[in-house]
Amino acid sequence: MWGHGFCALKNYTSPEGFTTRAEREEKRNAEQKVKEKEQLREKEKRFSEWLRMSDEEKIKGNLWIWKLRFKKEQGTEPTPEQIEEKKQELISELPTPEEKRKQIFGDT
Repeated sequence: MWGHGFCALKNYTSPEGFTTRAEREEKRNAEQKVKEKEQLREKEKRFSEWLRMSDEEKIKGNLWIWKLRFKKEQGTEPTPEQIEEKKQELISELPTPEEKRKQIFGDT
């Protein structure tokens, strides 16, 4: 009985498309490396774009939100002087390039 079963396994061929656990792991690892490289390229792109932006561009969204809140809370538009004061405050709070690098890439 054992001899017959062994002969059957000796002539066994894997189904089409069958991969071993090691092959699947290797494929998964390769796909993970590709994904990590893509994520790194995206982070590098974001950081480069941030470096190219002017301070005014960097704070544009936050200044816009502040103006909306100011109008809602005060019932009036902020004066040009108030806008400039808030603008300078927001610019002073911007991260340094090294701080921004850490925000994007982590503490590596």
